[in-house]
Order: sequence, then structure tokens, then C-alpha cells
Amino acid sequence: MSDHWRCFVGVPIGERLRDALAAATSVWAEAAREADLRWTDPAGWHITLAFLGDLEVPRVQAVADRLPELVGEPEPMTLEPDELVAWPREHEARMAWCRFRGDPALGELHTRVAGGLGVRDRRRFRPHVTLARARGGRMLALPRPASLDRLELPASPVAEVVLYRSQPGEHGSTYTPIARVAWPGVRV
Repeated sequence: MSDHWRCFVGVPIGERLRDALAAATSVWAEAAREADLRWTDPAGWHITLAFLGDLEVPRVQAVADRLPELVGEPEPMTLEPDELVAWPREHEARMAWCRFRGDPALGELHTRVAGGLGVRDRRRFRPHVTLARARGGRMLALPRPASLDRLELPASPVAEVVLYRSQPGEHGSTYTPIARVAWPGVRV
């Protein structure tokens, strides 16, 4: 049997946004330190366009080769943070997210990439960055400090789409870029 890699296609967030979000997350993590959460590494923060699951290695290369065609001609897109939320609810949460406003171009990109790779998801696309997960997937109270209600996070231009390999580890998953489709001239 051949080797399998766990993969997804995502949009990394820009450095300014990542730094501001990391500062806000540290405030939230401190307020929720009693909750049994695993906070994610800011270096890996991204918006998932298509989760591919475990792929045979030759299939990974086929996806990498097809990615530029699926992305198409890069058009300007902006990731605009909306709010920090406990999902599905603050008093019984499984995750902490930074939810983003629905840029129609980002939604179209998701549709092209996911559809082109045969990913069928019955849920509506909700652009977000996962900040923390409850261990074991259980529900817990995840209080959010009032200071986060007034939080101003910077927008971030989309600079690239990346095919990632996800490797679980003791302190969370490590995401390794396999292929990139960059927006010419965009820096984050």
C-alpha cells in the first residue's frame, strides 16, 4: 500500500493580521485558562478552501499540478476579520474562531477549488481561522473577555493559495506547503 498524506488547500493570513490576532488570542487564552483547550500555532493560521483528507502521494502531485488551473487568474481579495467567536456557542463550545466577512471573490475561489477537486461539503462556506479546539471534541464553556468586543483587527490581502500537508503532532498539527499559487505583486 502506498503512503498517504493528509492534505488541504488554504489561504494563509498576512503577517500584520496574524500578529494582531495572536495578541488578541493570548488575552482570550488567559481568560479561558481553566478550559481544557489546545490553542493553535499562529504560524499555521489559514482559511481552509478545501479539506482533502488522506491522499495517496501520486494524487497529491496531481492536485498540486491542477491548483493553478483551479485558482485561475488571481483577482484582488481581502480577508476582513469580523469577530472572535466561540463555536457553536460560548457556554458550550468546541472551538474558538476568528470569523471573516464573506468576500464574494473568496467564496467563488472556494467553489472553484473545492468543486474542481471533487470536495462536497453540505455546510455553507464560512471563512474562519481556528484559534483553539476543545480536547477530545467535548463541549465546554469558553468565556470571551469584553475587551475583545471592541477589537479592531487589520484586513489582509490574499497573496496566495497553498496546498498543505497536515501532520499531527504532540502539540498540534504542522502544516507543510506543497504547492503555491501566488498573486503577482501582492505582499502581506
